[in-house]
Amino acid sequence: MGPDGDAKRVLWAATALLLCVALVALIVGLTSGRHSSVASAAASVGNVTPANPHGLPSIPSGRPAPGFQLPRLGGGPVVSSGADGGTPLVVNFFASWCPNCVDELKNFAAASAGAQGRVDFVGVDSNDTDQSAARKLLAQSGVHYPVGLDSTANTAVAYSVVALPTTVFIDRHGRILGEAFGTQSLGQLRSWINRLEASA
Repeated sequence: MGPDGDAKRVLWAATALLLCVALVALIVGLTSGRHSSVASAAASVGNVTPANPHGLPSIPSGRPAPGFQLPRLGGGPVVSSGADGGTPLVVNFFASWCPNCVDELKNFAAASAGAQGRVDFVGVDSNDTDQSAARKLLAQSGVHYPVGLDSTANTAVAYSVVALPTTVFIDRHGRILGEAFGTQSLGQLRSWINRLEASA
């Protein structure tokens, strides 16, 4: 085979190698998390702040919070956003498959117990197919506030949630006070609660 044949063989080998690398990268990307975060892709969106370090899409502060009614995890009355106002509300979007969500749930249990009667808490179990795992996780974490099932992630979409965990803080007038992305410490949650209580 002449020089042209050798060049074609090298080209085919390089192309095959590149395709293999791309395929491996795709498989790793799909399997690195059952529901991987799109934070890296969203980093180019802009709107980067200390509370939103990746520039994730978010609902602007001051906008009315989208209302929702969801079936309750474990059965019982529907879980509502309460976005018509009255009592400030903390809405935590999580899932049982999300490691960072697991890490913060005990903090949410403690914060909600400490703010009982002053600030309401609601969990939204989003894009989660394992209800038994979610119930077990909440029981182990000591969570007693209502948790709604957002199996289709429609509520998460309405709140512009693209990565879990995300927490939305709604003032007593049903307006968005702010959002927190990623695992929240108990101190951070108490700071948000103070802001909610101080909001006019």
